[in-house]
Amino acid sequence: MTLSYQNDKNVLNTIRKGVYRQNVGINIKSCLLLVFFFIAWVVYILIHGLPINYSFGWVLKATLLTFIGHLLLTSLVGVPLYVLRVKRTIKKRNSSNLHCEIFNSDEIERQLLGTSFKFPYREVTRIIFCSDVILVQSRFKLLTMYERDSFNNATEEEWLAFMKERNPKIKVKYLKNDYIRF
Repeated sequence: MTLSYQNDKNVLNTIRKGVYRQNVGINIKSCLLLVFFFIAWVVYILIHGLPINYSFGWVLKATLLTFIGHLLLTSLVGVPLYVLRVKRTIKKRNSSNLHCEIFNSDEIERQLLGTSFKFPYREVTRIIFCSDVILVQSRFKLLTMYERDSFNNATEEEWLAFMKERNPKIKVKYLKNDYIRF
Protein backbone atom coordinates (compact mmCIF):
# COMPACT_ATOMS: atom_id res chain seq x y z
CA MET A 1 0.00 0.00 0.00
CA THR A 2 1.31 3.44 -0.90
CA LEU A 3 -0.01 6.68 0.54
CA SER A 4 0.18 10.08 -1.08
CA TYR A 5 0.09 13.68 0.00
CA GLN A 6 -0.49 16.67 -2.22
CA ASN A 7 -0.89 20.29 -1.20
CA ASP A 8 -2.30 22.53 -3.93
CA LYS A 9 -2.70 25.45 -1.54
CA ASN A 10 -0.06 28.06 -0.91
CA VAL A 11 3.04 26.03 -0.07
CA LEU A 12 4.82 29.13 1.18
CA ASN A 13 2.23 29.46 3.93
CA THR A 14 2.87 25.87 5.01
CA ILE A 15 6.64 26.47 4.96
CA ARG A 16 6.24 29.67 6.99
CA LYS A 17 4.10 27.92 9.60
CA GLY A 18 6.45 24.95 9.85
CA VAL A 19 9.64 27.01 10.12
CA TYR A 20 8.01 29.27 12.69
CA ARG A 21 6.84 26.31 14.79
CA GLN A 22 10.31 24.77 14.55
CA ASN A 23 12.37 27.85 15.46
CA VAL A 24 10.23 30.00 17.75
CA GLY A 25 9.03 28.67 21.08
CA ILE A 26 10.23 26.97 24.20
CA ASN A 27 12.01 23.74 23.34
CA ILE A 28 15.32 22.02 24.05
CA LYS A 29 17.19 24.18 21.54
CA SER A 30 15.93 27.42 23.04
CA CYS A 31 16.71 26.26 26.59
CA LEU A 32 20.28 25.42 25.55
CA LEU A 33 20.52 28.82 23.90
CA LEU A 34 19.36 30.46 27.13
CA VAL A 35 22.08 28.61 29.08
CA PHE A 36 24.64 29.66 26.47
CA PHE A 37 23.62 33.32 26.80
CA PHE A 38 23.90 33.08 30.59
CA ILE A 39 27.38 31.57 30.40
CA ALA A 40 28.45 34.18 27.84
CA TRP A 41 27.33 37.02 30.12
CA VAL A 42 29.09 35.45 33.14
CA VAL A 43 32.30 35.17 31.10
CA TYR A 44 31.87 38.80 30.03
CA ILE A 45 31.56 39.87 33.68
CA LEU A 46 34.61 37.81 34.70
CA ILE A 47 36.74 39.19 31.85
CA HIS A 48 35.92 42.77 32.82
CA GLY A 49 36.74 42.11 36.48
CA LEU A 50 33.38 42.89 38.03
CA PRO A 51 32.39 40.92 41.14
CA ILE A 52 29.96 38.14 40.16
CA ASN A 53 27.82 38.38 43.32
CA TYR A 54 27.30 42.12 42.77
CA SER A 55 26.26 41.74 39.15
CA PHE A 56 24.32 38.46 39.26
CA GLY A 57 20.99 40.28 38.87
CA TRP A 58 22.44 42.20 35.94
CA VAL A 59 23.55 38.93 34.31
CA LEU A 60 20.05 37.46 34.64
CA LYS A 61 18.45 40.57 33.14
CA ALA A 62 20.97 40.68 30.28
CA THR A 63 20.45 36.96 29.60
CA LEU A 64 16.67 37.29 29.42
CA LEU A 65 16.85 40.42 27.25
CA THR A 66 19.30 38.74 24.89
CA PHE A 67 17.08 35.66 24.66
CA ILE A 68 13.92 37.70 24.05
CA GLY A 69 15.78 39.73 21.44
CA HIS A 70 16.86 36.50 19.74
CA LEU A 71 13.25 35.21 19.66
CA LEU A 72 11.98 38.52 18.26
CA LEU A 73 14.67 38.65 15.58
CA THR A 74 14.01 35.05 14.62
CA SER A 75 10.25 35.50 14.36
CA LEU A 76 10.20 39.00 12.83
CA VAL A 77 13.27 38.82 10.58
CA GLY A 78 14.59 35.26 10.26
CA VAL A 79 11.41 33.43 9.25
CA PRO A 80 10.26 36.11 6.72
CA LEU A 81 13.75 36.18 5.17
CA TYR A 82 13.67 32.39 4.80
CA VAL A 83 10.24 32.54 3.12
CA LEU A 84 11.48 35.35 0.85
CA ARG A 85 14.45 33.18 -0.15
CA VAL A 86 12.08 30.32 -0.99
CA LYS A 87 9.91 32.69 -3.08
CA ARG A 88 12.97 33.82 -5.03
CA THR A 89 13.97 30.22 -5.61
CA ILE A 90 10.49 29.49 -6.98
CA LYS A 91 10.68 32.42 -9.41
CA LYS A 92 14.27 31.66 -10.40
CA ARG A 93 13.54 28.02 -11.23
CA ASN A 94 10.07 28.70 -12.65
CA SER A 95 8.91 25.81 -10.52
CA SER A 96 5.38 24.97 -9.52
CA ASN A 97 3.97 25.93 -6.15
CA LEU A 98 3.22 22.28 -5.42
CA HIS A 99 4.13 19.95 -2.58
CA CYS A 100 3.69 16.27 -3.36
CA GLU A 101 4.90 13.20 -1.48
CA ILE A 102 4.51 9.49 -2.11
CA PHE A 103 5.05 7.07 0.77
CA ASN A 104 6.44 3.86 -0.73
CA SER A 105 7.22 0.67 1.17
CA ASP A 106 10.87 1.60 1.87
CA GLU A 107 11.23 5.38 1.38
CA ILE A 108 9.45 8.68 1.01
CA GLU A 109 9.60 10.37 -2.39
CA ARG A 110 9.25 14.12 -2.03
CA GLN A 111 8.67 16.75 -4.69
CA LEU A 112 8.62 20.32 -3.44
CA LEU A 113 8.97 23.46 -5.55
CA GLY A 114 10.39 21.61 -8.54
CA THR A 115 13.00 19.68 -6.56
CA SER A 116 12.61 15.99 -5.82
CA PHE A 117 14.49 13.73 -3.45
CA LYS A 118 14.00 10.60 -1.37
CA PHE A 119 14.70 9.71 2.23
CA PRO A 120 14.24 6.39 4.04
CA TYR A 121 11.85 5.89 6.95
CA ARG A 122 14.72 5.12 9.32
CA GLU A 123 15.74 8.83 9.16
CA VAL A 124 12.43 9.87 10.71
CA THR A 125 12.74 10.08 14.50
CA ARG A 126 9.85 12.32 15.55
CA ILE A 127 6.43 13.42 14.30
CA ILE A 128 4.94 16.49 15.95
CA PHE A 129 1.27 17.35 15.51
CA CYS A 130 0.78 21.11 15.91
CA SER A 131 -2.56 22.85 15.65
CA ASP A 132 -2.19 23.60 11.93
CA VAL A 133 0.83 21.66 10.63
CA ILE A 134 2.54 18.30 11.10
CA LEU A 135 6.33 18.42 11.48
CA VAL A 136 8.43 15.38 10.55
CA GLN A 137 11.92 15.51 12.03
CA SER A 138 15.11 13.52 11.89
CA ARG A 139 17.55 13.61 14.75
CA PHE A 140 18.98 17.05 13.96
CA LYS A 141 16.79 18.66 11.30
CA LEU A 142 13.30 19.19 10.01
CA LEU A 143 12.66 16.78 7.13
CA THR A 144 9.24 17.89 5.95
CA MET A 145 5.98 19.46 7.04
CA TYR A 146 2.34 18.91 6.12
CA GLU A 147 -0.90 20.85 6.46
CA ARG A 148 -3.30 19.12 8.83
CA ASP A 149 -6.15 17.13 7.19
CA SER A 150 -4.69 17.22 3.68
CA PHE A 151 -3.70 13.62 2.90
CA ASN A 152 -5.20 12.27 -0.34
CA ASN A 153 -6.01 8.64 0.28
CA ALA A 154 -5.66 8.28 4.06
CA THR A 155 -6.56 9.96 7.30
CA GLU A 156 -3.93 11.27 9.69
CA GLU A 157 -4.42 8.22 11.93
CA GLU A 158 -3.90 5.83 9.01
CA TRP A 159 -0.82 7.79 7.90
CA LEU A 160 0.60 7.69 11.43
CA ALA A 161 -0.02 3.93 11.68
CA PHE A 162 1.68 3.49 8.29
CA MET A 163 4.71 5.53 9.45
CA LYS A 164 4.94 3.61 12.75
CA GLU A 165 4.74 0.34 10.83
CA ARG A 166 7.69 1.39 8.65
CA ASN A 167 9.75 2.70 11.60
CA PRO A 168 8.55 1.62 15.06
CA LYS A 169 11.12 3.93 16.74
CA ILE A 170 9.25 7.08 15.67
CA LYS A 171 8.15 9.21 18.63
CA VAL A 172 4.84 11.04 18.28
CA LYS A 173 3.90 14.25 20.08
CA TYR A 174 0.55 16.03 20.08
CA LEU A 175 0.92 19.66 21.10
CA LYS A 176 -1.84 21.46 22.89
CA ASN A 177 0.27 24.62 22.97
CA ASP A 178 2.36 25.02 19.80
CA TYR A 179 5.02 27.12 21.51
CA ILE A 180 6.04 24.75 24.32
CA ARG A 181 7.56 21.41 23.32
CA PHE A 182 10.14 19.09 24.86
